[in-house]
Amino acid sequence: MISTLHSAFLSNTRPHLLCEGNRISSLVMSSLAEIQRAIEKLAPKERSELRNWLDAQDIEESPEFLAAVDEGIRSAESEPKSSLEDIMKRLQERFGWKLN
Repeated sequence: MISTLHSAFLSNTRPHLLCEGNRISSLVMSSLAEIQRAIEKLAPKERSELRNWLDAQDIEESPEFLAAVDEGIRSAESEPKSSLEDIMKRLQERFGWKLN
């Protein structure tokens, strides 16, 4: 029985199973309502992590977005670079930070 549960958990083609005490639950959610109920059970920190993950999924890869990314890459490759010493000097001058 344990090896069956273990292989079901590791396989991508079978539902994932979760063993909690004497209860075995499927980790496959098939409806929005099931997902919503599961989200309601999350701790605040887990909800925050989920929110951040969902926000990251919402990036729309429009032609304008991709063009902006390409321009940022070209700019980073072509513009002069600053040494660490120069950056530290500018931070000290601007903010008074003493960096080692």
